[in-house]
This record gives sequence, structure tokens and C-alpha cells, in this order.
Amino acid sequence: MSRLLFALAAGVPALAGWIRLESPHFELYTDADARRGHSILERLELVRHAFAGAAGSPVLSPVPVRVFLLASPGAFRPLRASESTVGFFQSGPERNYIVLHWAGEQTERVAAHEYVHLLLNHTTVALPRWLEEGTAEFYSTLRAEGDNLAVGAPIFAHLQTLRGTPWLDASTLTAVTRDSPFYKQPDKAALFYAQSWALVHMLHLSEGYRGTMPRFVELLEGGVPAAFLEAFGKPLETALQDLERYVAAGRFISIRVPLEPLGNRQITGPRPVPDEESLLIRAELLLDMGKEVEAAQLYRRLAAGNPGSPPVHTALGALALRRGDYAAARRHLGRAIELGEPGARTHFEYAMLLRDSGGAPAEVLASLRKAVELNPQFAEAHFMLGGLLLKTGRRTEAIAHLQKAASLLPRQSSLWHALALALHEAGRTEEARRAAWRALGSAASGAEEEMARAALRKVGEPHVSRAPDRSPAISPSRQPANGETIAGELVQVDCLDRAARLFVRLQRRTVALLIEQPSQVRIRNAPAGRLDLRCGPQGPARAVIEYVARPDPRYGTDGDVIAMELQ
Repeated sequence: MSRLLFALAAGVPALAGWIRLESPHFELYTDADARRGHSILERLELVRHAFAGAAGSPVLSPVPVRVFLLASPGAFRPLRASESTVGFFQSGPERNYIVLHWAGEQTERVAAHEYVHLLLNHTTVALPRWLEEGTAEFYSTLRAEGDNLAVGAPIFAHLQTLRGTPWLDASTLTAVTRDSPFYKQPDKAALFYAQSWALVHMLHLSEGYRGTMPRFVELLEGGVPAAFLEAFGKPLETALQDLERYVAAGRFISIRVPLEPLGNRQITGPRPVPDEESLLIRAELLLDMGKEVEAAQLYRRLAAGNPGSPPVHTALGALALRRGDYAAARRHLGRAIELGEPGARTHFEYAMLLRDSGGAPAEVLASLRKAVELNPQFAEAHFMLGGLLLKTGRRTEAIAHLQKAASLLPRQSSLWHALALALHEAGRTEEARRAAWRALGSAASGAEEEMARAALRKVGEPHVSRAPDRSPAISPSRQPANGETIAGELVQVDCLDRAARLFVRLQRRTVALLIEQPSQVRIRNAPAGRLDLRCGPQGPARAVIEYVARPDPRYGTDGDVIAMELQ
């Protein structure tokens, strides 16, 4: 679907007074009036229909999509990433979210923009930020005009920015990340979004570029370093010179493509949202955003008012598990199962509890199987199930689950890495190479790049170079006196002569850490202060590690371990 998507054109209160609307493929909660919610749902259904037609499949998001339309600044403020944020999309294990702050009619375009991000998240590896944001902006203007779909309408605010501000050069444009000032500061972000949109517009619709975008994305997915040059036959620097002429000529005219009948677009509602439901949906969002303290506050309020709610006990159990409180986790998850009709998340969290507390592998396996039976689109459950099946020698079944996980979350390098190694062990060499290249193409850190390159060498690409160190070295004089602490899953140990490199998977990234002098590392909760680790893939095991951030280009690591424990 990814290439077809790029070829289409060529402290939280209850939500008192809220309403709920529903369309065939979305549900929307809002404190605004029903008319505004109705317009957002209509735009999302249109964008979804356009891409479903392009992909030849009616299933675009593997999990349900819940939309929050917030008119109250007080409700939106605790959720936004920065003052300039007016909307964002958030993924979760069992649903995706689009969260919007009502800002007039442009909110419809913001909703479409965030939905394109959601689609990309499930169909491509991570793309350069300029391509990601430019694509979302390009398709945000989709509109139905009679029997046609209008694509590529000009965004006048962007044109005004481009005509009044010096542009970014190629190196600056390609270096923009989520942590860049060009992504966070309003004036700089305006230029970045405008230039990215204009460039994508030209690549889609202008002579000399039109029709080549699918090939570009294919090369990016394959980890080809010079993907732009190979796809378009010229470097990005030259394309930006062409873009200056494109903008000056004012060629931002939308094109029209036939629009297939939209079918059922009936929107039901509004219906009032009870206080309990408003608390529950907010708590679920906060939990999936990683705002665990705020989520726990709401779940405790819900438990006090409704002690018989399985979703509430599941969430409290999951939060207790993350704290390492196995007794509380077992109490809440057990209660959720006793209450009946537990969901996939209940069984998944129970499986993680059994795994982390030394439960029988057969019970862990049974709970994971139940989770994917109840929700076949639960990527993390497929991944954990695949890993466990590998350990028990059921390689063919394990590979099927790992493939499912990687197809659901193609931007998770660790999923492709695990799949590549499993395919390699099964003797499926060409498939293993493709998976390893996908691991490299989706790598989001130097550690993930190094893991992917190691996998490529293992599956028969011996001349793959080490990833260059992308982090500036930190002067030892600026190191923190006490290390930073992370908690995650230890998934790999590389033995490097007398040193060791650990790969620790966090919620959204993987960190590579170095143990250069094992005798200097403080070991907690281990007999005689010793911690015996085997080389190669790990359990994974829950680990709490204290480290000093000191990037080391020799090993592709992010810091030095000074203390650790396995839980």
C-alpha cells in the first residue's frame, strides 16, 4: 500500500458535557458542537476512501481509530507536545488516536494531515521528516468535487511563507528531526512545513518528477543511501533549484481524479457521554501516550466508582507491572479475568506478568495465544508470541507471528531484526536479507542501525559498513555526576573481546550501552553481586540500568553502564 499511497495523485477533569459521534470507520468524542464533529468525520471518511481505493483494500488502519476534538484549551493543553501543536496522532496496541484542538475550518485539514501520518505509520518504514510532513500536507487538501477527487490544492499560508523567508538548503532540510528547532519553534516550523509541502507537490505533479515517487519510497524502504538521486536522476540540491522555479511560476493547481462512489458514510449521534465513559476514554489515551501518572489517577477514580470494570482492573494491573509490583499486578489482572469478558490487552498483560515473575512458559504461551485470538491485529502480542515459539523450536509458526507483527508496525526496526534472524535460522536467506534491509530502513537510532547492519552481515551481506556515529561526543567534564536511569527489555548482548554491548528496548526506541570494564559495574539483586549474561539474543529480560551518556563511535553505543539489575 505504501507505494500506492505515494502514487495516488499521479491533572485531568472528566469530560463533562461531551458528546460522541460515529461514522463507519471512526468514532469521535468532542466538547464542541455536533456540526463540527460531523465535518471532521466526513473529511476523514473521504481521505480513507481515497486511499482505500488506491490500495485496493478497505482495511487501512489495522486497529480502530478514535478521534478527540477538543474545543477547550484546558482539555488540550496537557496533551500537546508544544505550544504550536494543534493536532497529533497517537498509536496504541489496540487502537489509534487522532487528537485535535478546534481552530476553525482549518481543523478539517489538520485532521486529514494527522490521518495520513497514521496511514504512513502502518504502511512504510520511517521516512525523512520533510517527506513525511510534506506528504501529510499534500494530501490534507483532499476534497470531493462532484464525481471527482481534487488533489494538490494550494495552501496559501505556505506560499506566503515561501515568498517571504529564505529557504532551507538540502543538508538542513534533510537533517530536520522531531527534536530540531525547525520542528518545534513556530516560525522555523512554518518554513519547514511550507518547503516540505511544496517539494512533495512538485515531485508528485510536475513534469520530470511525476510518477517516480513510488520508486523513491521503495528505495527508502530498502535502505538505499542515495535513494533520491537514484529515483529522480538528480540530487536533492538540484531539485530544490527546480522547486524555486516551480514556486515562482505558481503551478500549484490541483488535479482531479475520478472518485468512486463513497458508499455508506452515515454518521450517527450525537449522544451524551456519561462521566464514567469520559474518564475511561481519557485514561486510555493517557496510558497509550505514556502519561502513566495522570492515567493512574483517573483509573483509581474509576475503580473507586466502579470496582467491577474489567478494563479498569486491566489498566491498573498493567501500571503495577510497569512498577515491578507483581502482587498488585496479579491482583488486578486476576480480577479482570474473574469479572468475565476480558479483552486481548488483559491476556497480553497477564502473559507479561507470568513471564516477568517466573511463570510457566506454557501459561505465557496460552495467554499470548488468547490475546492474538481476541485481537489478530495486536502487533506486540504477535511479536512476543513469535519469540516464545522460537525458543520452543516451533520456527515456522514463530516466523508467521513475527511477519504479522512487522507488517502491522513496519516502522519498528526491532521487529524486522527479529524476523531477519528467524528467517536466517530457517534457511530462508533471501527473505532474511529483505527483512534485514527493512530493519535498516526503519532504524530510528544509531543502536538500531548497528543491530540491522549486524543482521545484514549475518544473513550474507558481508560488506555492509558500520553505521556512522550520529551523536556528538560529550565532553567528559560535562557528564552527569550520577548516571541516567532507564527501564526496558534487554534483548541482545554482543560479546566484544573483554567488553559487552547491551541493547535495551524502551517503549519507542532501542538504546545501545557499553560495559567496557565489567568489574566497575554495580550489580543489584544478583547473588554475590554477579550477573551472568550469555552472548546473543536475550529473553527478553526486564532490566533497570544506570548509565552515563557517552556516545562511543567505536562500538555504536549511546553510553557506559555503571549499574544494572535484571528483574
